[in-house]
Amino acid sequence: MTAKRAHKKSRNGCAVCRQRRVKCDEIYPACGPCMKHAVRCNYDRTTKTAAQRNPPPRKAVYTLKPPPPAFGQPTTRMIDLQLMNHYVYLHLGSDAPYERFRRMWAFDVVQLSLGCEFLMQSLLSTAALDLHIRRPEDKRMGLVAHQYFDEALRLATRELPGIGPHNAEPIFAATTQIQRQVFQSWKDPCCATDVYRPPVTWLAARRGVSMILEEAALYLRESCMKPLLEVAANLTLGDESPVFSPDALAAVAYTEEFAAFGAYLEQDEGKGAFIVKHTFDQLQQLMIAHRGQPKEPRNQIRRWLLTFPTALEKAFIEMLKEEDPRAMITFSYYFAIMQTAPDLWWFKERSQYEIRGVYSILPEPWKRYLEWPMAVSQG
Repeated sequence: MTAKRAHKKSRNGCAVCRQRRVKCDEIYPACGPCMKHAVRCNYDRTTKTAAQRNPPPRKAVYTLKPPPPAFGQPTTRMIDLQLMNHYVYLHLGSDAPYERFRRMWAFDVVQLSLGCEFLMQSLLSTAALDLHIRRPEDKRMGLVAHQYFDEALRLATRELPGIGPHNAEPIFAATTQIQRQVFQSWKDPCCATDVYRPPVTWLAARRGVSMILEEAALYLRESCMKPLLEVAANLTLGDESPVFSPDALAAVAYTEEFAAFGAYLEQDEGKGAFIVKHTFDQLQQLMIAHRGQPKEPRNQIRRWLLTFPTALEKAFIEMLKEEDPRAMITFSYYFAIMQTAPDLWWFKERSQYEIRGVYSILPEPWKRYLEWPMAVSQG
């Protein structure tokens, strides 16, 4: 009787393969069986692959190398190359108004990522998410985007307690990319829902990210990230100072429903009325600065527009989470203002999504206060 051939077990495979009792090829971050079946691969943090524990002997120079994989075979290396190529294309071909911003993200940050794993993971995750948004039917790319995002977040988190000159640049760049992905999550087919929900997760992430960026920015005055710092810190931008077009300024005028909603809040004495009124007053000052002849420079106004969500009180965010009509209407006016800022090109689609989403779940008696934001979102 022929002896049964012994089956070599995989002792360091991913958790999914071990649970399914199949042999894992131990390719990181996503093994072959998981990629084949379009499931999320998961390695235990303490597990070391066989190659890591027992590195193979170095091959002689005359040893023939294996042939490259055929086109279309989803090896990890091919996916990485595809994603990095798309990342560079994404930034060089963007509508960003300033050439130096495009070059910073497409060249300087890529060069920086070659020596930093968590930054590289964040760049690849950004590209994978964009590809998944463009091709929702590609489930594999969605899994890759989430795997790289989780790994980038895990590795970057370990660096946060010791931010200094040695790691401030990659932390600043990676955190910005992570924030961007959270901002773009409403487009992620994996997160799509039929019912709109206020952007509570995004607002919470903005608060945490802003603190990290402020700490890292202390060490970046002479770094490749300086163009981004100049906008964030309101430094001189010379001829590239952002300005708002006259048409956009004319659109941000006091409307009847805005005045009516302000009058309603003045009389409101219900639960949370003070929080909403305080936020509405801040938004009113932002509108005044945004239109007419402001006393502040335009790049300062731009900074106010971008940082307004980080200044929201936790109580207001909690009211948004509970879908309080007053809080949702107030926040819709913020997105309407952002919709009219011509240099904030990357914010427009999100503004339209949020305004229309609020309108879809707002009780009928409150919808009259959203006539102007809806008109702006459709313009």
